[in-house]
Amino acid sequence: TAFVRDPQVRLDFGGVAKGVAVDAALKCLSAAGIERALIDGGGDIAASGPPPGAMGWRVAIDPFGADERESAEPLRLLLAHGAIATSGDAYRSASLSGDPLPGTVDPTEPFGHVLDPRMCTPLPGPRAAAVYGNTAARADGLATALLVLGAEAIGTPLFLEAAFFGGARGADAVISPALKQRLARARRRVDP
Repeated sequence: TAFVRDPQVRLDFGGVAKGVAVDAALKCLSAAGIERALIDGGGDIAASGPPPGAMGWRVAIDPFGADERESAEPLRLLLAHGAIATSGDAYRSASLSGDPLPGTVDPTEPFGHVLDPRMCTPLPGPRAAAVYGNTAARADGLATALLVLGAEAIGTPLFLEAAFFGGARGADAVISPALKQRLARARRRVDP
């Protein structure tokens, strides 16, 4: 249980709620006898069985969205009986005028909607994270955690199949070896 005393502060469960909802939707479909499904919860994607005749559902993760900026190449994978979730500031970022945020030099430096609990400040942007997991809830929570922890966490036990994109247009991408293998398998099957 937690509460906030400051009436100006608002909290939401965006870091994990979509993953829980996606898992619940797959569970409902399974209970109705649907064995092959893909659910996209806006950055949280989970799949049960693959489409007929395929190894998995074709999924592309674009870390910064298809906007005006050039972005890093999308991650392409085949998804079956698992989930991949993203977290980032492509659609939810801001900048300030006046004094810079603690830990920044430029007051106009963009920052995201996720707070770094170590500094009690918004994360500087742009950045994005993607994590593969056995459930959407797990992948969703871990993607948000990786967004905070940064590239240094890639390859640690919680982030064995993960990617972190930082810097302008995701130029500083770090992809774990296990996720690279999953992407390579998808490339062989998707791009004959």
